[in-house]
Formats: sequence, structure tokens, C-alpha cells
Amino acid sequence: MRGQFFRQGKVGNWREELPLPLVARLIESQGEMMRRFGYLDEAGEPVF
Repeated sequence: MRGQFFRQGKVGNWREELPLPLVARLIESQGEMMRRFGYLDEAGEPVF
């Protein structure tokens, strides 16, 4: 059986689903790439 690729497909839904400590870890480990592709602003904050 194949699983779903998207949980809900709603923009910004990660804010309701991901705990803040996990968001911080993602930004810490992937921040450079996230900035490169426009997911973080100049201050390193999520834009969506």
C-alpha cells in the first residue's frame, strides 16, 4: 500500500504540525539551503 506524499497540502500548515524545537533544529541544520530557496528571510525566520 502506498502512503500519501502530502499530509494536507495547505500553505503554512507546518506551524500547526511541527513543534517549535523541531522547527529550530531544521533551521539550524538546513538554514543555508532554506534561505537559498526562499523559505527563510534575511533574519533566518520562516517566510511562510
